[in-house]
Amino acid sequence: MKAQYPVNEAQRLKVLHDYAILDTPAEPEFDALTALAANLCQTPVSTITLVDGTRQWFKSKVGLAVDHIPRAAKICAYALENEGLLLVPDTLKDSRFSNNPLVLNEPKIRFYAGTPLITPEGETLGTLCVVDWVPRELTESQKHILTVLGEHVMTRLQLRRQQRQQERTEIALQESEERWQFALLGSDLGVWDWNAETDEVYYSDLWCSMLGYAQAEIGNRLEEWSSRLHPEDRAATLALVQKHFEGATPHYVSEHRLRAKDGSYRWILDRGKVVSRNAQGHPLRVVGTHTDITEHKRAEQALRASEATLATAQRIAQFGSWEMDLTPIGNEELRTLKWSDEVFRMAGFSLGEVQPTNQLFFSLVPEEDHEPIRLAVAKAIQEKMPYSIVHRFRRADGQMRILYETAQVSYDEKTGCPTKMVGIVQDITERQQAEDKIRRLNRLYAVSSSINQAIVRLQSTQELYEQACRIAAELGGLRMAWVGMVNIDGTRLDVRARHGHDAGFLDSVDRTIIGDDVLCGGLSTQAFHEDRIVYSNDLAHEAGTKPWHQEALRRGYRSCAAFPLRIGGKISGVYTVYGDHAECFQEEELALLGALASNISFAIEARMQEEHRLQAETSLQETQRSFHEMAENIGEIFYNYDVIQKRLLYTNQAYAQLWGRSCESVYADPLSYLKYIHPEDLPFAEKAFELQLAGQATNVEFRVTRPDGSQCWVHEHGVPVLDESGRVERIVGTMRDITERKLADEQIRESEERFRMLSKATNDAIWDWNLQTNMIWWNEGFETLFGYQRDQIDPTIQSWYDRIHPEEKEATIASIHHAIDSGEESWTAEYRFRRQDEQYADVMDRGHIIYDTQGKAIRMIGGMTDQSDRKKLEQQFLRAQRMESIGTLAGGISHDLNNVLAPIMMSIELLQMDETDSRRLSILSTIEASARRGSEMVKQVLSFARGVEGQHLDLEIGSLLHEVEKIANETFFKSITVETDFPNELWQVQGDPTQLHQVLINLCVNARDAMPQGGKLMLSACNQRMDEHYAAMNLDATPGPYVVIQVEDTGVGMTPQILERIFEPFFTTKELGKGTGLGLSTTQAIIKSHGGFIRVYSEVGMGTRFRVYLPALDHSAGIEDAEERVELPRGQGELILVVDDEASVRNITTQTLEAFGYKVITAADGAEATALFAVQKQNIAAVITDMMMPVMDGPSTIPVLIRMNPQVRIIAASGLNANGMVAKAMSAGIRHFLPKPYTADTLLKMLKKVLEEPLSPPLS
Repeated sequence: MKAQYPVNEAQRLKVLHDYAILDTPAEPEFDALTALAANLCQTPVSTITLVDGTRQWFKSKVGLAVDHIPRAAKICAYALENEGLLLVPDTLKDSRFSNNPLVLNEPKIRFYAGTPLITPEGETLGTLCVVDWVPRELTESQKHILTVLGEHVMTRLQLRRQQRQQERTEIALQESEERWQFALLGSDLGVWDWNAETDEVYYSDLWCSMLGYAQAEIGNRLEEWSSRLHPEDRAATLALVQKHFEGATPHYVSEHRLRAKDGSYRWILDRGKVVSRNAQGHPLRVVGTHTDITEHKRAEQALRASEATLATAQRIAQFGSWEMDLTPIGNEELRTLKWSDEVFRMAGFSLGEVQPTNQLFFSLVPEEDHEPIRLAVAKAIQEKMPYSIVHRFRRADGQMRILYETAQVSYDEKTGCPTKMVGIVQDITERQQAEDKIRRLNRLYAVSSSINQAIVRLQSTQELYEQACRIAAELGGLRMAWVGMVNIDGTRLDVRARHGHDAGFLDSVDRTIIGDDVLCGGLSTQAFHEDRIVYSNDLAHEAGTKPWHQEALRRGYRSCAAFPLRIGGKISGVYTVYGDHAECFQEEELALLGALASNISFAIEARMQEEHRLQAETSLQETQRSFHEMAENIGEIFYNYDVIQKRLLYTNQAYAQLWGRSCESVYADPLSYLKYIHPEDLPFAEKAFELQLAGQATNVEFRVTRPDGSQCWVHEHGVPVLDESGRVERIVGTMRDITERKLADEQIRESEERFRMLSKATNDAIWDWNLQTNMIWWNEGFETLFGYQRDQIDPTIQSWYDRIHPEEKEATIASIHHAIDSGEESWTAEYRFRRQDEQYADVMDRGHIIYDTQGKAIRMIGGMTDQSDRKKLEQQFLRAQRMESIGTLAGGISHDLNNVLAPIMMSIELLQMDETDSRRLSILSTIEASARRGSEMVKQVLSFARGVEGQHLDLEIGSLLHEVEKIANETFFKSITVETDFPNELWQVQGDPTQLHQVLINLCVNARDAMPQGGKLMLSACNQRMDEHYAAMNLDATPGPYVVIQVEDTGVGMTPQILERIFEPFFTTKELGKGTGLGLSTTQAIIKSHGGFIRVYSEVGMGTRFRVYLPALDHSAGIEDAEERVELPRGQGELILVVDDEASVRNITTQTLEAFGYKVITAADGAEATALFAVQKQNIAAVITDMMMPVMDGPSTIPVLIRMNPQVRIIAASGLNANGMVAKAMSAGIRHFLPKPYTADTLLKMLKKVLEEPLSPPLS
């Protein structure tokens, strides 16, 4: 289906171009309207679209990037065919749009709503539309708002057009101004001409005669005019003239009164214009005309008086009149109306507040009444007869009124076409309401009568519910009625009965009566919740009904009233009715229905009371039967003694069984039971009886002697029963045999005594837990082991639970409960227990569980042994083993690593000597730096294992931070963001770069591990100078400059307990195998060795922040751009024996020495070296030997060489711990030690120094 071009397309385009709006820049006024439309309709897109010949151009847009689309796209183009709102809920389901490329392809429009922009000539320029990417609907309110906003757009366009036309008119007026001035000369206008420089004025004869003067009677000054101005008009007239003199207007026009010769005032239309000005723009000459408009003004006054009289008459009669021009126009909605003052009042508008149009009129009439009005008008035009109709009308304030309207159409005598329609309208709301009210009340009286008859007739509560609903719907003419009663849970209203047009409505409404959403279920739940009558006379428009009013309107409900049903003075349900029209429930109707609801409540309450009475009788009989069965079979004595009559009212057969005497004997003498109580216990029993007579309940235990001489223990519980005056009238009670319990108690006391004596003889903390009361007892060992005073702690099991270490609490409690629940006899666990000094003791806890005869655990006894010292010894042993392993590993790998690094470092120096290519030199420098870093790393490992001190240099901390940032970015998870923040002018510090590098890496790795789910790692640094005051607050600090490095994460944080221990060696919170516990202890040691200190701040869930304080140098050393090359010492052909098990080390050492003038022979181990030395010992100038070699190592080789030649010069070399190797070398008689890996510079200088030393006997 294709959109058609309008028949008058050429005319429409002509009007569109006349507005001169196309391709103009964006304007705030239009942008505000499109934004408002998108916001109120809740759509992502809104546009003001103008349909040109080949395109749809957007004057304003929200949610679109393009300025126009081709007209062939035909989205808004369809709106040109509509006089009203075009609504397309789903474009794929609409044949006009389903194949549109903008629907099938991007942007895939699925919803469209557009209101046409129609000019006063009836031409449609375009639309104000809203668009969405999903199907949807607009509410009635949104439709109305979109239409009104479209009218605002058209009004704005019309104002723009009028302004343009006014500008054209003013230009034309300016062009003809001079012609007009000359034309005045021959007209009937009074002419004046004022010379502003001389203040002389020319007044024409007609000007003078208008005021009754001859020309000779009027002077030639301006005051002849100004002095005659009416006082009330003077200020406004002079302001208009002054405004024109200042150039603000092209001319001025004023209506004012001038005093005539006879003293009366004449109305004058005064026109004037400045025709010449001086160089400063001041007026030189001003000309103008006067027209006498006195008679015109009198006619206007008479007309206004007539209209006022008519308006008064209409207001008194409550009749209004209106008139509508029926001349054909393009858009009937825009057809204008003329309203009398009374019609404006009826509509709730002030006079002239709105421009009446067909569209405005129908917007105030409910949609259901539109079609009857249109049909009546059409019939009147067709049949040329007057029409009359009654319809509803919504005032501007929202009040609904009922109007009676009659109108007559006028026709052109020549053509027979209708020309206009004139009508009168009367507000008959009150009369109509009174008539409707009488009809409704008559129906409701009939409903009330019928329901009251049903109340008398029916016995079933359910039948009463059903009849109350049926009668209201059928006899009362109500749309639907229902009864809801609160359910057994007291949470919602259950539907007990319903009648009328329900169609599932009650099932769709939330009937909850508790919680935050109680008012969302409708008026019924609100009436229940607030215990009052709740009603709505306009479900379609009242805001409070919106959650459910669409469902109600779909079923024809227009009004609703809900009445509480009170039973026993308590709200128990609601009786709700729905009307099929608005304003259905007025004061009298509500009163009548409220009384009816009260009658229903009374009837329900009466029936429920009767049902309860019958149930109570049945229940009483059943209770009495059950009591007798229970009393005779309970196994305990039950008695009921009348104090007033001093007689036993009741006792059961248990008395005969327990006392060994008949019940008849105690009936005959109620106090005879006291004779058989043991003499030692009799005072207690008699005292209990006295207290019962005094009104106190008692519990007493005593022994009874039976006829056979046996005794039994009895527990009596007696309760006095008081009359209304508070006097004791009866005593009821029970007596039961407790002999077995007494024997058991005695056995338990003996057992407990033995237990207490045993608990004193042990060093453990013995405990006794009563599982029935959850009370726990501790022996004196508890005070000794843990420092608590037993009388100062809560003797419940919870006090024990609360002192278990948090990390082990859950598992420990679970294990003990598992043992109890599983029926195990014993339980054992190891955990940490908090002492009185807040430190934790490692304990082993053991317990034995005691069960009763039914297998229920009733008691648990156990003991706690403090094994803290044993745990510490175990930890120390494990630490020693770990340190030994690490030291062994460090020593084992250092030799091999240094043998790998030594050839690299010496090869680099050889390659650099003859290399001139800058690129290759740069590569060699990089390799050299990496090899040196590897060497430093090996030294660091050895530093940890044996404590070698690092070399301190002047350092730039910024470069270290950049390097650590690079490593973190390359190796950490991508979910961790690394940020750095430090100034370029950081002070220098003196330290070992490798060790400080290790510190930063340790801290960053810990931060990474604290953020398993990702987070932010922040590295920052700053300069900070500490004064005496600051140093006094930080014991590790001394006054002076520091560089502060901060490593901060957003991880899990640490508890205060963990913070206290993080610098302890081997303390770690990581899983086994994922941490040694040495990172932070090593970090702290390194920082302290640099004269600094470290601080840490952390909270659980808030992350952790480490701050490292390093003393800064007082001044910064300058760094040369290029180091000065130093000439390395050369040899004189001396023969050097190089001994090393690594071939690469031997080769590079040989090449280096030969390159610098030495001769070299090599050996792979000590045995080979001694053989070569024995042959050439006189020629060998020096020996360079490794300390760690297979077959025969350095410490074994050196003494052999010295014995062969005590004057031999030996240099020992090793990659192992330098201090240890130096000690071994010195013990072997060596003065010179070369740590591996070494550079050519170090090797050559050391060799030169050894060769230049005088020969002397070696140290021994």
